[in-house]
Amino acid sequence: MADLSHYSDEELEKIANHGMQQSNIEMPQQSQNWLDKFGRAAGKFNKFIEGTHLPDLAGGFLQGAGDIGASLGNVVAKPLGYNIPHPNLGQYIDQNSLPAKFAFGAGELGAQIPAFASGAGALSKVSKIGENAPLFARMLQGAVSGAALGENKEGGGRLSSAALGSVTAPGVISDFPITRKFASKHLNQAKNIIQNRGVKDINVPSHLLEEAKSFLPANKATDNLLAEAASGNYNPLFTLQSDLARSARELLKGRGADRLMGFQANSLRQNLINSIKDSLNKSGHQDISKLLEKGQKKYRQYIGIEKNIYRPLKKVGVPLSIGSALTMGLMKAKQKLSD
Repeated sequence: MADLSHYSDEELEKIANHGMQQSNIEMPQQSQNWLDKFGRAAGKFNKFIEGTHLPDLAGGFLQGAGDIGASLGNVVAKPLGYNIPHPNLGQYIDQNSLPAKFAFGAGELGAQIPAFASGAGALSKVSKIGENAPLFARMLQGAVSGAALGENKEGGGRLSSAALGSVTAPGVISDFPITRKFASKHLNQAKNIIQNRGVKDINVPSHLLEEAKSFLPANKATDNLLAEAASGNYNPLFTLQSDLARSARELLKGRGADRLMGFQANSLRQNLINSIKDSLNKSGHQDISKLLEKGQKKYRQYIGIEKNIYRPLKKVGVPLSIGSALTMGLMKAKQKLSD
């Protein structure tokens, strides 16, 4: 070690300061570059996550869960003179951002709707009123569940939550054909019952099968389908009416003779379905016939909803599913990063 005893205090202080400045100047440039890159990457990642609004969605979910807990507790606490406070996570989102508010609200509903439905399900077990009960009874159960769980942070909101609970109760939404799955519910039930009972003797007039050839492709697959339908098997008969419906839709897009054939295909399809129901009724399967009739009605309603509501909304860019909403969010986040 060097002998510094001959230096004064002032000289030693200067040497020390000079050494610190030198060490700062000589800091490895490689380490500095790595830190800069890490900082930029972290900033981009944060910007990407914010662009998807996933933090707002998660905050809304926690808000909804907190509201449910406080709401249920206040059912007992308020009559005793106490009040359980609600969380207020909405204060942390960007109040000037409509997507942020939308994501937060979606998160709240994502927490509340399953809870309302679960509450209604629990009530149905206690009251012995299940999904086969009248629609009004199921909606009433949902309303009670929504009111019990749906107090907002201001201490009100139970009425609106009762309304939300009434339409999200088990077996209620499924009565409204808002998706293809719900619309096909009764048709699928009929198919399963026919399979379980082993029904294979459904008789339809042969002239209907012969007329169907005019609206279907002239190939081996059509010949096989018609042969199987003539055997009285339900599945090929149902497939045949589906194929006739598809053919009718395509023909109705045309003009003149094509449109006329489209109407004829629809009429033939309906006659085929009526013959299937008549055969089921005569062979003692009236319950299946009723399911087919109800299923047809629901599916027609769904087609109307799809045509008059879903398609126009899709054209203006409104996401109609969780998947499309997330895709839109990711696309916006990617655009934000590139700006």
